[in-house]
Amino acid sequence: MSTVQYSAADAFGTKITMSAMPEQGIIKTITVTDLADQGAAFDLLLFNADITGGTNNAAFDMADADASKFVGHIVVVAGNYATLNDNSVATQNDINIAYVLPGGEMTIQCVQRGTPTYAVGDVVFRLTIDVG
Repeated sequence: MSTVQYSAADAFGTKITMSAMPEQGIIKTITVTDLADQGAAFDLLLFNADITGGTNNAAFDMADADASKFVGHIVVVAGNYATLNDNSVATQNDINIAYVLPGGEMTIQCVQRGTPTYAVGDVVFRLTIDVG
């Protein structure tokens, strides 16, 4: 991620490929740490195969060919952040997105919904998955 200001609908980083994932599961929770204390809303778009990812800090438009790979999306809203002295954290429970990954690989594209300024590594998210 760059240290310039994002615009709403910009790709928030490049696509993320998560390999060696359980082939089936339910995404239950997302936890976010924001070291820049921007508390900006963003979406995680989830796909069950590789996609044409966006360019960081440029408007993201999903390729039509990737629409059939779309599994769901997670919305992180600004109101979910707890603001601390110089950083913030957010947790969103009860997401409940079921997925099937034929190749055990999930691709994620984050899309910014606010206008924050971030440096590389300022935002980290973790997903909790139920494979029961």
